[in-house]
Amino acid sequence: MANKLPADKDMLLDALRRSEARFRAIFENVDALSIQGYAPDGTVTYWNPASTKLYGYSQAEALGNSLYELIIPEPARDIVRRDVQWMFQHKQGVPAARLALQHKDGHLVHVYSSHTVVETEQHGATLFCLDIDVNELARIEQAFSEAEQRYRALFDGSADGVLVVKPTGDIIDANQAACTLFGANREQLLTLTPIALSPERQPSGEPSADAALRLIGAAMAGTAQVFEWRHRRLDGSEFDAEIHLGHLLLDGTPHVVGTVRDISARKQSEAHIEFLAHHDALTGLPNRTLLRDRFLQAKAQSERHGSSVALLFLDLDHFKLINDTLGHGAGDAVLQQLVTRLQGCVRDTDTICRQGGDEFLLLVPDVQQMAALDRICQCILQQLQQPLRLAEQELSLSGSIGIAVFPQDGDNFDLLLQRADMAMYAAKAAGRNKAHFYSASMQAAIDKRAKLDRRLRKALQQQEMQLHFQPQVDQDGRICGAEALLRWQPPGQPTISPAEFIPLAEDTGFIVQLGQFVLQEACQTLARWAHEPALAGLTLAVNLSARQFRERDFETELADTLRRTGCDPRRLKLELTESSVLENIEEAVNRMDRL
Repeated sequence: MANKLPADKDMLLDALRRSEARFRAIFENVDALSIQGYAPDGTVTYWNPASTKLYGYSQAEALGNSLYELIIPEPARDIVRRDVQWMFQHKQGVPAARLALQHKDGHLVHVYSSHTVVETEQHGATLFCLDIDVNELARIEQAFSEAEQRYRALFDGSADGVLVVKPTGDIIDANQAACTLFGANREQLLTLTPIALSPERQPSGEPSADAALRLIGAAMAGTAQVFEWRHRRLDGSEFDAEIHLGHLLLDGTPHVVGTVRDISARKQSEAHIEFLAHHDALTGLPNRTLLRDRFLQAKAQSERHGSSVALLFLDLDHFKLINDTLGHGAGDAVLQQLVTRLQGCVRDTDTICRQGGDEFLLLVPDVQQMAALDRICQCILQQLQQPLRLAEQELSLSGSIGIAVFPQDGDNFDLLLQRADMAMYAAKAAGRNKAHFYSASMQAAIDKRAKLDRRLRKALQQQEMQLHFQPQVDQDGRICGAEALLRWQPPGQPTISPAEFIPLAEDTGFIVQLGQFVLQEACQTLARWAHEPALAGLTLAVNLSARQFRERDFETELADTLRRTGCDPRRLKLELTESSVLENIEEAVNRMDRL
């Protein structure tokens, strides 16, 4: 028995050596696990090849040197010394943790480090550190952290509201812009759903809940959605928004991320533009475009019910005088006051339109009796005559109204407008401050006038115009001159009276061309008379129209005519009407002095 124990001891020692060799071989050859051994003072006692790979120090460089000098960053050395002392004192390692240690070249090495204290009779207590390289993991985590920071910066810094919504419809994240839009803090929003932040129905009439579920479902399925939405703030007020919904995977679960942009200002601008497209900017009344549309509706109603539709054309009499004396600002203020008065004379179903300037149109649908139109017109004329207060001024106005009625006076808007305009001018011609219905005789008169205008313009080209001379005598009864009179003599037809064509020429502006013709003929006549002893001392008087006298180039043209014809200007007398002078007395006097 005594001989057997030494043999057993040798076998045990041999087995122990073989076991130690196996573990050392493992420690030496494992390339993913850095293992270091340290004495209580921090001196390196073991350094496997994986440690060389991880920290850059060879085994020869590491063994016998201080842990603190090799791989512990200077700011952490005091803490590590205390931890090493504690581990040797308590014969156990501190909890495993991620550490940032120092490479030979100075850069930080991120490791997951475990520690254990092993005590043997041969070597005493040794602290073993087992480090796993987590640099790649650290880089991934850093990249993830930076991406998260960028996302959060974009998320929080976005001027648009951003909401993240779960498949259940619950909001799980919201940025500050969203909080501002909805008048809520983040905690409040995270208890709500997009449906709770919407009115019961959208402007289209569709229930908000149905529309939201449909749109969010489409986004969950991966189809991006862009649409306009009416939202409601926590205080109950509503706003229009442009929504962009996109698909987002979080932890493998589909979510929706939505951006919310307040477009209230844009919608208001669009509404204002739309309003201006169909309304007058000064008075807010419908314009002719909108009135035309309402006429079509009224016409359709009239045809169903067998009623009439009336179009009234109102023109304010002498309104230009207000603009000329008080300024256009005063004129605008007068028009704005008149609108209120006009609205008091019509029904809610009637439409008042500002045609432009001082002209208004009134559309009266479903007219059963013409007496109703008389009442409206009399109300308008009476309201116009009521004094208007404008600053310190008190003004009175009048107007002329023309009336055309569908279907008897025309079957379309443009024709009715034309005929109401004719009737309005008939009211003015009858003394103003009146209302006139359109009649067929008005159209006949208009047609006759248009035909006469066309003939008049051709007459000058075809030399149908002639000057007749009416003698003028002095106080002794002797002929001292003549007055030039324009006559129109169409070939083979009776002479047309100046009373018929001169007013027409004045209205159309053709009076200027006629006046130039008269001056040319008169100057040529005087030039011929100068060579006849019996006529050389006579003067010739020519009537000038107010419009011709006010022409900017009148003086130059007169001088050219005198020069071309060789007429003695002393023998030419120009006669002016009072209207030529009174409209601008100072300018008229200056022009006569120059002449």
